[in-house]
Amino acid sequence: MLSIVTIPVTPYDQNCRMLIDECTKEAVIVDPGGDVPKILETLPDAICVSAIWITHSHIDHVSGVAELLKQVSTPIHVVAHPEDTINRQNLAMQSELLQFSYSGDFEVTHDCMHGDVLTVGGHEFKVLHTPGHAIGHVSFFSSGCDNTFDAPVLIAGDALFKGSIGRTDLPGGNHQQLLDSIRHHLFDLPAQTVVCSGHGPNTSIGVEKTSNPFF
Repeated sequence: MLSIVTIPVTPYDQNCRMLIDECTKEAVIVDPGGDVPKILETLPDAICVSAIWITHSHIDHVSGVAELLKQVSTPIHVVAHPEDTINRQNLAMQSELLQFSYSGDFEVTHDCMHGDVLTVGGHEFKVLHTPGHAIGHVSFFSSGCDNTFDAPVLIAGDALFKGSIGRTDLPGGNHQQLLDSIRHHLFDLPAQTVVCSGHGPNTSIGVEKTSNPFF
């Protein structure tokens, strides 16, 4: 069983996600945007964090990575797309401009590419390269249904939201590229797939294909 826990963090209400394999007691944390004590308080006893997966390195999604690496005693892999490097080059400046708390720079230990398969315990997630909101943005898709939702799951970052899509007016944003990413990589997923977005409520691929006003 894969437990999928949502932890809204920071004044931006960014949805940090904790993926927990109940059998192996292994956890992956996706996009720890801040409030690390809150994240760690949510981590059940006897669960070991093995990796941090990053959809994209905007400050509201990665501000807590460095602190989390310091607070957890076991080795943790940090996984992101190689093109995402450019987004990490100005995080300190973003912190200063936005008055957004930042726990420091960090290194990505493992690159992931479109089509790669990542695992948490016995559960597999396919990496989907979904740029447009940010260069190097990725989403993570699990076709299995042995999880909290009893359905396939997409960790969508800021690509797709309930009734909306990610903003594209930030550096590296591209509106048409984002629409193409969603059409070609996300809307091909099963209609019942639960979409866990980086902000706001969950939705589904079927609902967004039929009602999202951007399509």
